[in-house]
Amino acid sequence: MRYLTFALTKGRLAKKTLELLEQLGITCEEMKDKDSRKLIFVNEELKLKFFLAKGPDVPTYVEYGAADIGVVGKDTILEEGRKTYEVLDLQFGNCRMCVCGPSRAKELLNHHELIRVATKYPNIAKDYFYNKKHQTVEIIKLNGCRIVGSYRRYCGDRIYTSGKWFGSVRRGMSIVCKNDCQSG
Repeated sequence: MRYLTFALTKGRLAKKTLELLEQLGITCEEMKDKDSRKLIFVNEELKLKFFLAKGPDVPTYVEYGAADIGVVGKDTILEEGRKTYEVLDLQFGNCRMCVCGPSRAKELLNHHELIRVATKYPNIAKDYFYNKKHQTVEIIKLNGCRIVGSYRRYCGDRIYTSGKWFGSVRRGMSIVCKNDCQSG
């Protein structure tokens, strides 16, 4: 019999997904071992396989058949643009995508001036600025754009609604989109 394979995003989303599956009677005891270095975890009784992956890789694994089901944030689905189906909103991992920067820079947005945006999500930022704001921007792909300080005028980043606010993110100027964890 063929196994049903789940690709889970490492970290908080994997933990919440496993908690949800456990409530449904689906468990994988091997995954509870924090010291395990295994890459693939198996529940032989239910014929299930689980593996942990970096968020951006999960939609790729699903698209190309390495996983039957993937659990990843909506931000990752939008950014990666893979050919997958969004089957279910699991109602956790909520965040929203914001444009953030110093308050004086908001005028540049209002007058459609060329701005520079540092972001981990260049495809989402491009779609937002070109198609919704009709504004030309220079997009710089960075992981951890909050650190670039004076180099950037704007930062497109996630804000977890259930988490902490970070530095300049408090000066969010507009919401790009709201994201939830998706299964697909």
